[in-house]
Amino acid sequence: MSDPGRDAYADHLARTQEEDEADAREGLAVWFDEALAGAAGRALDVGAGRGQALDHLAALGLLPEAWEPDPALADALRRRGAVVHDEPDPVAFLRGQAGRFDVVFCKDVLEHLSREQVVEVVRLMGAALRPGGRLVVSVPHAVSFRGVYVRYADFTHQAAYTEESLRYVLERAGLGEVRFFAPRFRFKARPATIAYRAVRRAWFAALRAIYWIEHPSRRGQPAHFFPRLVASARRP
Repeated sequence: MSDPGRDAYADHLARTQEEDEADAREGLAVWFDEALAGAAGRALDVGAGRGQALDHLAALGLLPEAWEPDPALADALRRRGAVVHDEPDPVAFLRGQAGRFDVVFCKDVLEHLSREQVVEVVRLMGAALRPGGRLVVSVPHAVSFRGVYVRYADFTHQAAYTEESLRYVLERAGLGEVRFFAPRFRFKARPATIAYRAVRRAWFAALRAIYWIEHPSRRGQPAHFFPRLVASARRP
């Protein structure tokens, strides 16, 4: 009998393959290079999918391994020469990885976990780090204008996050030094790009004004309104 959640996720990957390949060419650097700055050593990509992040981690000088529970995706990664773990249960897999990695990279995975699972999985990802090691995660950003759409666009999504709720999960899991990162888009001196950035800047200013009117204090104001929320945290 098929797993409805896994079938839905496989369908989602198939529908978004072209978009993901385009994102892999430039988007990983835009979203994650600041969070990964200075990272070195052995890395684990949790939920490696088609392996775009594995390539990027290797290009940054890390030694990446993959956890990918989908058998077809795991086999495809192995054919590319990747070190792949395909234990279907993330908890069972992570329990056997204590202290092995300098970096754990978890792109767009936590939103697929239930509230009952997420803190435990993050705790085990933290335990897979060596002391001082870095966890880098991304999740759908609930305050983005597209946040609700992104939350429900994939049937397997269980949640979207704000800085406050993601910080809670990371700290509840025993991690510290939590930092959040906005994307660093490369400047392109094209009229369409310049116009788009100007419109986006004005739109974000309007959203900040709305948040300030509704809640006129510094605490609780979103740092940005992009659709992905990226954070890093360290194992003490």
